[in-house]
Amino acid sequence: FENIERYKNIEAVDWQDEIFGRTAKLQTHNISVTGGTKATSFNASYSNNSQEGIMIGSKFKRQLLNFKMDHDANTKLKIGLGVRYTAQEIDGAGSSPSAAGSTSSLLRHAIKNRPYNGPDGELEPDVIDDEYFVASDGVFNPLRLAQSQYRKRYLNNLNLNGYFLYRFNKDLSFRSTAGANFSNPKTNSFDDFYTANARSNGAGQPIVTLRNSNNYSLNNSNVLNLEIADEANSFNILLGQEIYNLRSETRSDLLKYFPIGITPEKALNQLNLGTSSPQYPSTYTNESKLLSFFTGA
Repeated sequence: FENIERYKNIEAVDWQDEIFGRTAKLQTHNISVTGGTKATSFNASYSNNSQEGIMIGSKFKRQLLNFKMDHDANTKLKIGLGVRYTAQEIDGAGSSPSAAGSTSSLLRHAIKNRPYNGPDGELEPDVIDDEYFVASDGVFNPLRLAQSQYRKRYLNNLNLNGYFLYRFNKDLSFRSTAGANFSNPKTNSFDDFYTANARSNGAGQPIVTLRNSNNYSLNNSNVLNLEIADEANSFNILLGQEIYNLRSETRSDLLKYFPIGITPEKALNQLNLGTSSPQYPSTYTNESKLLSFFTGA
């Protein structure tokens, strides 16, 4: 405590306010159309959402298109169709620990980091104080760390579904439903030299991580239903069958040794400036199929 007088005139820094104190803006736009005839009804809608997060560097954008239609072809046959498309972007590393561990958690650093920029307030944000880093169990300047962790997540998702219902008579009916879902989540990550990930795994140079997935699922169910009822009694039995198929393929790549000072945008657009790590790129594929039969009474 012999130097405590040096700190009395240093302006304190509220790191939580610096990181999580942004006034976030939100915009939502919606448009919808509903209509039809005696035999047909439909609904179409479009929404556009844009939202900033209270954490610096965080942002969310989503566009959603939805369409649904039902049609009575005649007294026996009814059909329906649905389409839903989503395009989504999420910016920001988030406040919680990632796969890199607790050293990537901005919340941890905002809480534990010293409430000033140095003994005389002179410590530059780009300077890594190794002595303090070791003494504090791996705490960084959270503001500089937030600027050093670039994350951008994309998701495009298309869902198609339809059905038809046929009534043979007032007691017997058959319904078939089918659906397909296609999605391709994508994540681009950049860790600058300042991050623990770059210091531990990239020899103190920036790292780029890419992750792309292509997923689809197909399902079909068919149900035959018999229902007989009168004033005193009722009888119901159904027979059904369902098929479900799921497939996903994920490709990952890890590139190291990008030049210090490179921006995330340039690194992600010029991957040849980095070196692909051993065992990368890697691909993982998973597929499952299910066939089932059921009945009820």
